[in-house]
Amino acid sequence: MSHMGAISLYDEPEIMEEFISCYQFFTALWDSSSPDYLSKQKKEPGYQELLKILRRVNGNCSIQDVKRKINSLRCCYRREFKKVQESVNGYQTRLWWFHLMDFLKPVLNIQSPARVKSENVDDSLDETSIQVSCDCNANAKISYNLIE
Repeated sequence: MSHMGAISLYDEPEIMEEFISCYQFFTALWDSSSPDYLSKQKKEPGYQELLKILRRVNGNCSIQDVKRKINSLRCCYRREFKKVQESVNGYQTRLWWFHLMDFLKPVLNIQSPARVKSENVDDSLDETSIQVSCDCNANAKISYNLIE
């Protein structure tokens, strides 16, 4: 198992955007309502493409590093969303990539702020749009809209 090197994905905005948009493209990796979500075979191409992106930051990355990065992004996003949602004074996130992850909103248990405070919910998110192009398929250049 390798570990991310001194150069962090968080320090490479273009690569980070590509990683997130590629993650969004491969719905089997995040959309729990998809039949592909439970298939390791359907997830593998997504992990391989994300690995190619991570290896541009650290050539020694593994699939385990990809899974850790995904988990880290989701956890940071969920935590930050809760801060925004529970804020009385309109907390503004400082995570520049925060809204790039808003595509997760439908699959993370989103509840109204009043219920979040009373029920201590784990997950939540939000929406907007940005155009990103990413070579997420070895055979074709793919463009798609991100929810921001």
